[in-house]
Amino acid sequence: MSCSRTFRYLPAVILLGGLTSCTKIVYDGTTFPATAQVEVYRDIKDIPREYEVMGLIKATGKGLFSGSSLESKLIKAARQKGADAIFFEVSGESTTEGRVTHDERGMGKLSTTETTKWVKAFLLKFK
Repeated sequence: MSCSRTFRYLPAVILLGGLTSCTKIVYDGTTFPATAQVEVYRDIKDIPREYEVMGLIKATGKGLFSGSSLESKLIKAARQKGADAIFFEVSGESTTEGRVTHDERGMGKLSTTETTKWVKAFLLKFK
């Protein structure tokens, strides 16, 4: 195999590597045995029965994540934590503009603009 064939796809691999995103999920609360189904609520008035708040869960994603993909990850985490329902309270995004930073040798490095999306929700257990 020639060198040119070996490196033919390298630019695409580098580009895809740069476009990948990471998600961070943080949960502060109580855990129960996993549940098969989680009811989803966006308005607290729509919750039909009494409940206890198990805890607060937040997902953040950098890069290409959408708010709905973060919500899907939180619903999956809610099932794993044993929640009966999840109440999505708020979501948003923040952008960090590109800037020049300097290393210990005084060499400048341009960082790129980065968007972080986040979703915050409460896990609920029905009484």
